[in-house]
Amino acid sequence: MERIVIRDAVQEDAPFIAKCVVEAMGMPCFNPENMQEDTAVLLEVMEELCRMEESLYSWKHADMAIDAATGEPAGCLISYNGGLYAGLRQKTFSYARQRIGKEMPESGMETQAGEFYMDSLAVLPEYRGFKTGRKLMLNAVRKGREAGIDKTSLIVDKEAPGLQAYYASAGFVPDGEMIFFGHPYVRMVSQK
Repeated sequence: MERIVIRDAVQEDAPFIAKCVVEAMGMPCFNPENMQEDTAVLLEVMEELCRMEESLYSWKHADMAIDAATGEPAGCLISYNGGLYAGLRQKTFSYARQRIGKEMPESGMETQAGEFYMDSLAVLPEYRGFKTGRKLMLNAVRKGREAGIDKTSLIVDKEAPGLQAYYASAGFVPDGEMIFFGHPYVRMVSQK
């Protein structure tokens, strides 16, 4: 039996999805002892966004990696048609600005029409090494193809060469650089 199975998320998964998004942003929250106060506030707002149907981080865009033996979440990936990005971004960022009460740093456009975008991927530490992230990515590529989109894209922190190598091992190649939330990122694409 497979150790990890992938399923579509449901709205009740929003608290876990929110943790995955915040973790993917580079703010540790899987272990509450390591969480900073500003991360807790962001996590609260992110959970609200994950419960919505019309946000970048909606549960409707998430796939869950589940431990087949326990039924517990092991990780998740948010991915969607890049053609939806601009509209969802406006709604998401507007809501976040309102809730957090401050402007967000400069951010380029992460994706565009003609791409299936992998937005946020995170796997609990105890499930790394079981190809959990790879299974989630392959599932996203499959969903993109089923939607008629052969090009898959993502961004990765420019200062994270290990992550860049991880995505390269899955067939992604660099496709320029961008600034996201005031920080440099490398855009990567795959047409496998």
